[in-house]
Order: sequence, then structure tokens, then C-alpha cells
Amino acid sequence: GGLLAQLGAFQKKFLPSDHWAALCKTTGDAQQIRGEYQAAIESYLAALAEPIGDAARSDFLRSIALIYLKNGQYDRMLEYADQSLEIDQSLDRQIGIASYHHHLGFAEFGQGHLEPAREHLVIAERIAHEHGGQHVAIHIHIVGEDAGGWNAQRHVFQRGVSIVVGHWRDVE
Repeated sequence: GGLLAQLGAFQKKFLPSDHWAALCKTTGDAQQIRGEYQAAIESYLAALAEPIGDAARSDFLRSIALIYLKNGQYDRMLEYADQSLEIDQSLDRQIGIASYHHHLGFAEFGQGHLEPAREHLVIAERIAHEHGGQHVAIHIHIVGEDAGGWNAQRHVFQRGVSIVVGHWRDVE
């Protein structure tokens, strides 16, 4: 609670919009780490209410989508992921487009839709390799032709989501 308490002490009226958005991101990230998902979403939404650039807007939307993905709320995930994709396409931001397909692949996988999951992960891998990404390929094997070992694959999926979130944030 120490970091969150200190972050909560800042007042919006004393910070420029870009600093407030950065504070919202840090707060949301800390809340997400603590498993306080609804609070993290609220922090990210507070940043979206500010006049921030399109790339930052896409990142916040993607952060919200990832929370919904982690919690198996695939319809809500798609709502925010689609908005993020639209921005990334308008900016020709390939890493964001790859991230969209990667997350959508895991959403499909989480619903047991193996072939669509594989298709999205292959697209994400192709884009990532074309633009310097490395880690997407390690997740393609999760969604193979054989759906055997579903529980084991679900465990790998959940671990993979955590790994991938960190990777995409590092790349961007």
C-alpha cells in the first residue's frame, strides 16, 4: 500500500494532463499487480479522460482490454481491444496491431476456439517478426492441432498472458 498511498496523495488540479496520465498509468499498473482490477480500470479510464496522444490512448485501451482478458470477460476485452486496434491502424502502429491479434488469440483460446486462436497468434507472430518482436512465437505452440491436455494448456495460457503483457510493454 505504500506506493499506492503516495500516488493517491497527488491532486489532479496541480498536475499537467500528461503528468496526470502518467500518474494514472503507474497507479493502474500497481493496482493491477495487486489484483485490484476494477480500481486499475478506473485509473486507466481517468487517463483516457485527459487530452493525451493517440498512441497513449491506444495503450490505455489495451491495458483495460488485458484486464478483461485476464478475467475471462472476452466481450468486454474485445470492446476495448477493438478501439485500440482502430487507433493503431490509423497510426500504422504495427506493434499495437500485433498485440491485438496476440490478445485476441488468447481470448479465442480461453473460449476453446482453437483454430481462430491459432490464426490470430500466427498473424501476431508474423507482424512481430517483421517489426523486431521475438516472444510471440513461443506461444503459438499452445494452440496446435491437438486439443489434448486442456488443463495443462490452460495453465500455459494463463502463464503466457502474464509473460506477454510484460514483453509488449517493454517493446513499446
